[in-house]
Amino acid sequence: MTRSSLYRTSGPLWCVSVVCFVLTCGVPALGQVKPATKPADPQTTDQQPAARKPPADLPKAADLIARHLKSIGGKAALMKHTSRYQKGTFSMPAQQITGDLEVFAAKPNKSLAIINIPQMGGQMRQGFDGKVGWSISPQMGARLAEGEELDRTREQSDFYGDLKDASKYKTVETVDQVDFAGTPCYQVRFVSPSGTEHFEFFDVKTERQTGSTTKVDNPMSGGKVDINTVLSDYKEFDGIFVPTRTTVSVMGMDRIITVDKLEFDKVDAKVFDLPEEVQALMKEKKSGDGQGSPKEKKGGDGL
Repeated sequence: MTRSSLYRTSGPLWCVSVVCFVLTCGVPALGQVKPATKPADPQTTDQQPAARKPPADLPKAADLIARHLKSIGGKAALMKHTSRYQKGTFSMPAQQITGDLEVFAAKPNKSLAIINIPQMGGQMRQGFDGKVGWSISPQMGARLAEGEELDRTREQSDFYGDLKDASKYKTVETVDQVDFAGTPCYQVRFVSPSGTEHFEFFDVKTERQTGSTTKVDNPMSGGKVDINTVLSDYKEFDGIFVPTRTTVSVMGMDRIITVDKLEFDKVDAKVFDLPEEVQALMKEKKSGDGQGSPKEKKGGDGL
C-alpha cells in the first residue's frame, strides 16, 4: 500500500490517505488477525458501484457539484473559514483495533493528522506545511514525501478542496448513473494535474456526495488495489453539513473514521511546524548525505 498523503481534510479522500498511512505502519497481516464476532455491514463493505446503462442526458459535473455544495451549506459557508480542527476515532473492527484521530488544516494547503493506536505502538503523525510532506510512526520512524507522493500531497492538502474547483483538475466529468452503497447516484470522474484519477458519487435524491472510489499502488502485488469510501451521518457544524462517519473498504476489510468534534478558525499555525526529526531529514537531504528517509524499522507486516 502506498504511504499516501493526507487528502482534503474534510472531504472523503483524506480518509483514504489516513487508512493507507496506518496500513504501512504495521497492521498485522490479514491472515493473522482475529475475526470480529459480528460480520461487517454488507452495505458498507467494498461498495463497488453497480453499473447500469446511463441515461441519455446526464447532468453536467459542474451542476452536480453546485447542488452538492448548496445541500451542505453553500460555497460561502466553506469559504469564510481559514482553518479547521476535527477530532474523532479510527477503527478496524475485524482486527479489533481502535484509536483516536485528530486532523488539523489551514489555508491554503497545510495539514496534520495525529493518530493514537495503542495496538500499533502509539502515536503516528502525517503532515504537510505547504512545502514539505512528511510522516512519523513508531514502526517506520520519520520520512519525507518525495516525487509523485509529494505532488499528490500538495494537491490533496488544498484547504478549499471540498469546493471541487474544476480549474484545479485536468478533467471533471459526469460518466454514469449507478447504484452506489444501495443508492442511485451520479458518478463523476476527477483527474488531478498529476494524473491521479478518482470517482465521486452524488445521491440523485439528496444531491449530497455519498462516497468515492479510487485505486492505489500495492507494492506487495505490484499492482493496484481498490479503495471504496462511503460517507454517512451528515451533521451540521457552524452551518456546514459534514459526514461524521466514513467507511473506507480495502480488500474486503472496513476501516471506519468518525467525527465527534469539529471547530473552525481556532487552529494555532505553529501546529504545522516541522518536527525536529523531519528537520533533521531535511538537513540530510540538503547536504546530500541522505535519501530523504531513514532505514525502516522492523516490525511492520503491512498487508
